[in-house]
Amino acid sequence: MKLKLKKFLLPVVAATLSLSVLTGCGKTYSATKMLETVNYNVDDYVKLCDLSSIDTSEVSKPQEITDKDAVQYLKTQLSNTPKYKKSKHEKIVEGDVANIDYVGKIDNKKISEASDENYYLTIGSGSFIEGFESGLVGHSAGETVTLDLTFPETYGDADLAGKAVTFTVKINGIYDAKYYTVDNVPDEFISKQFGSDTKEKYLKKLKEDLTNYSESMYTSNLQQTVITYLTENSQISIPKGLVNDQVVIYKANLKKAAEENNQTLDEYIKENTGENSFEDYKSDLTASARESVEQDLIMQALMKKYNTKIKESDFQDFVQKYIESYNYSVEDFYSLYGGEAKTRLSYAESVAFNQLIDDIKNGKVQTNPNKSSNDSGSAKSSSSWNVTVGSGS
Repeated sequence: MKLKLKKFLLPVVAATLSLSVLTGCGKTYSATKMLETVNYNVDDYVKLCDLSSIDTSEVSKPQEITDKDAVQYLKTQLSNTPKYKKSKHEKIVEGDVANIDYVGKIDNKKISEASDENYYLTIGSGSFIEGFESGLVGHSAGETVTLDLTFPETYGDADLAGKAVTFTVKINGIYDAKYYTVDNVPDEFISKQFGSDTKEKYLKKLKEDLTNYSESMYTSNLQQTVITYLTENSQISIPKGLVNDQVVIYKANLKKAAEENNQTLDEYIKENTGENSFEDYKSDLTASARESVEQDLIMQALMKKYNTKIKESDFQDFVQKYIESYNYSVEDFYSLYGGEAKTRLSYAESVAFNQLIDDIKNGKVQTNPNKSSNDSGSAKSSSSWNVTVGSGS
């Protein structure tokens, strides 16, 4: 298994945050100036393929979202969001919903993956291992039940498969589950669960969210298709030492992550990749580094083609938004890319790349030279969605 190390295609972030405390925010950096931070001339190492040769025919266009799609999505949400009403049953029977706290122990050691609190379990649903749900039948609210069971040999977690486990289960209450339909769901339930005042407002928000999701998926797929095509069809040679420099950055970030988890580097690698040590993982890491470097070179060539310029204020806004979202310090964020100058260059690369993406979307760059215009129609509306939007608690 690989750790996700490949560099993200950074989105162009709108300047919405006030950063008056930062200095130099009035500066503008040109492609020529930013490319001075690397010790090679990108023209000597990259010859871009003809941009009009890019094949994006397999990328589905954004789906047109209708009111019907929003209603269908709400229907799905409601089917997974019951309202619990206290059951008339004194003792649990199949079909009841039991609210439970449970702790699973193996060799008297608590297993966090097999423990939870305030969990609503439908008895007879088969959600838990054999013997758990049936073991609660006939018991009352307020009771604590001990269940000696065994994880099946085919259990998804290999560390638990086939092992004997003792569950201590406290039954907090017995309930019936009531499910609203789109037609009868009250606004109070919509407000509590999803954060909108009325069903009508929530359906409008759902339609907007689904539309945004469809557009973002299209953009993401288009980005991946375009960068893959450019990498595979452009002429690229890699400056000496560049891949190794990227491996050094990756290793430093992995060591930092290991330290934050109170682990050695080898322990962290083993837990997250299945490899026994950093040396065992190094070949995968080097392959990821090579892929990242090739993408960097492609986007640096695009910077020169577009004569990309960035405002320091936009860059700082992006940094601030990122570190607030992911709870990084500025220094830790810069270290992901090997320092402030390389982070700024990486941001500029993404600006240039997204300029190409925008040009493809609006037709300034015509792609799919071997496809007729009739082959790339817009996607039809779909009522099948597996995304999480507009949820609340």
